[in-house]
Amino acid sequence: MVRVVKLSHRLGIRQTDESRKAGSVFLDSLNNIKTVRAFSAERYVVSIHRALMFNYAKVLFWVDEVALMTRLIPVLLLFLFFSLWLAMSGAQLQSVGVAFIVTMIVYLMRFFPVVGQAVTLLMKVASDARSGKDVTALLDLPIASRSGTARLHGRIENIELRDVCFSYEGAGGKMVLENVSVKFERGRSYALVGKSGLGKSTLLDILLKFYEPTSGGLYLNDVNLADIADAEIRKRVILVGQEPAIFDDTVRNNICLGMDADAAEVERVCRMAGIHEVIETMAAGYETRLQYRGMNLSGGQRQRIAIARALLRKPDVLILDEGTSALDKSTQMRVADSILASQPESICIFVTHDPLLMDRVSQVIDLESINARVAAAGRSDRVVG
Repeated sequence: MVRVVKLSHRLGIRQTDESRKAGSVFLDSLNNIKTVRAFSAERYVVSIHRALMFNYAKVLFWVDEVALMTRLIPVLLLFLFFSLWLAMSGAQLQSVGVAFIVTMIVYLMRFFPVVGQAVTLLMKVASDARSGKDVTALLDLPIASRSGTARLHGRIENIELRDVCFSYEGAGGKMVLENVSVKFERGRSYALVGKSGLGKSTLLDILLKFYEPTSGGLYLNDVNLADIADAEIRKRVILVGQEPAIFDDTVRNNICLGMDADAAEVERVCRMAGIHEVIETMAAGYETRLQYRGMNLSGGQRQRIAIARALLRKPDVLILDEGTSALDKSTQMRVADSILASQPESICIFVTHDPLLMDRVSQVIDLESINARVAAAGRSDRVVG
């Protein structure tokens, strides 16, 4: 009995632990759905959640099995003892007595509910197995895309916004972006600046195809963004946000995020992001397991892991939306210089308010100035009319 109690205790701890891991990955994915989509890491997230849920289901099975056995085994032992006693004593059932028979009936009344519970358990296992099969079948279905099928040949040479307008409420709502025309070219770096609420992050969301322009067009190599498949965009355009997604997994897996890469390549991008030395001081180095939302890391360390994750993919377009804001100034400038030096053939876009960072890029694009010019042009047109 003591061993059964200890086993039940251990299973209870495992059940809680496995539930926490699966829940952590699920919440990480839900809270960081934009990052997961931006890095095309849906299959990676689904695979680790599927593995964790399988482990959780196994623990639940053994919890129910132990609970069933603790009720069933004593009854089986009683019937075995009674059968052996009858066989060895040679007693006839009629001579056993009414009291004994009544006692056996009581035990049988307790025995059959246990059998019923065993049948219920088997039905539950069968039902869960069927549900798991259905979910797996759904996950294996090809994802229907509303995007086009055009492919880009070669690197992205330029990105051009032509009179792009956007409103979250549709054509009749307040415009977040209004007649924005900007061009980004390969081999140059840009600082996208302006007050909060001017639509900087919205512009990036449109570029990554999280939203479609209300009007106007966005073109990559003169191909309309609407005609290009989502996966094609997200292989080439990588976004690093201010609050990067960190999963309950190892440092290496957080950097690779489902991508195959050897240790040397992972270390190389970590050195470029200025995080390699920090990782080396961790208990298990690159195999150190990070906590939920990176609670065992500082904000700057989380951002540098996200930068290394982006650099590993060798993007045509690298966007940092305040992606170095948690770093101290010297580290921030060192990481920015490293990024610019390592991406001479890419388009680098920094969304920032930092004058030092603005001084390091090829061109500063001020959305506030663009909006002012558009508004002035609109007033001029009305006056002329």
